[in-house]
Amino acid sequence: MGERGRRGEDRISNLPDHLLQSILRLLPLKSAVRTGLLSRRWRGLWLSVFLSTTDLDFSQDFAAAQSPDQFCATVDRYLRLHGSRPLRRLRLLFSPFDHLLPAIDTWVAVAATKRVREFELDLSQGIINGVEGDYMDGRRHYLLPAALFHCESLTHLSLSRCDFSRPAHFAGLRCLNELNLCCVNVTDEALRELLVDCPVLERLSLMNCRLLETVRVVGEPELRLRALTLVDCPAIDELEINAPTLQSFVYSGPICAQIDFGGLPELVDAEISLAANDFMDAEFLDAIAQLSQVGNLSLCSGTLACLVANEEFEAEDFQVMFPNLHELQLTMKHTSKGYFTCVYAFFRHCPSPFLEKLFIQSMLPFSLGNDD
Repeated sequence: MGERGRRGEDRISNLPDHLLQSILRLLPLKSAVRTGLLSRRWRGLWLSVFLSTTDLDFSQDFAAAQSPDQFCATVDRYLRLHGSRPLRRLRLLFSPFDHLLPAIDTWVAVAATKRVREFELDLSQGIINGVEGDYMDGRRHYLLPAALFHCESLTHLSLSRCDFSRPAHFAGLRCLNELNLCCVNVTDEALRELLVDCPVLERLSLMNCRLLETVRVVGEPELRLRALTLVDCPAIDELEINAPTLQSFVYSGPICAQIDFGGLPELVDAEISLAANDFMDAEFLDAIAQLSQVGNLSLCSGTLACLVANEEFEAEDFQVMFPNLHELQLTMKHTSKGYFTCVYAFFRHCPSPFLEKLFIQSMLPFSLGNDD
């Protein structure tokens, strides 16, 4: 064969089936399907890979260039094609109109039937009004069907733009290890019951959950929570965390009127981010002091400013020892002389004798001005 003929040879297609199938498994679903256009042999390969897969990802790449109706029809087709085969992971990122919501009910029911372990339903693809936190498209939060709450195989659950209302007869998600709720309507009572109904839950993330007002994560003997994230939940006014196994805690939001971090003996990593114009009373200052056993601490410039502005903190005899602190991260939105004064005040009142690493991340160029 001449040089030209060798260059035109399709060497990839001549590879053994098992190697080509390994390649297809690494591709996104849409790309794998497109290989079926190459030849009849490739069509059979991608189909066999699809039927044997245990992970289905219908997200940004899959939804590209499709209208919501087209996306809905395509997901329906592929779920039917997959049949009754089990699923380990199902991910759905969708911007539905109200007339398409019944299709999501069907997808959730299919996931439960397939005994899915990791399920992500992200319906947040809308423009958020930054002031009110509502979606400007005016569509309602999706009311989760009862089938999801009866899916006993779930170990990881991520929901966005949903209404988290537990059905009357809910036995609990006994295998759930991780729960992420973003822009979800969940009440204080539902959250407390959830902590009881999910006995092996280790990771909990609550972001922009605007119905939460009183958050109590109280350490029952069976509570196994190891990581807790509370971000941008603006209505939280009371916060109590008594979790004996908690190792990581992230809080970003307003200063709460009542707060207690008293039960965190195993806490290693803490991140606190407050608005600089919030007033920190003595109770919140005491709560910050309750984090003194951490090994890694992250504070924003607003938190530092709130600390220094507190009269009790400014007192000469005020001191909180951080005996285990090895790494301190400071995120500075404004690097003015005033904020570096706050950094100095923190080290003066909060000795850290074993500090090994200090990171200061600046978001704006350094300013010599005295303003904040």
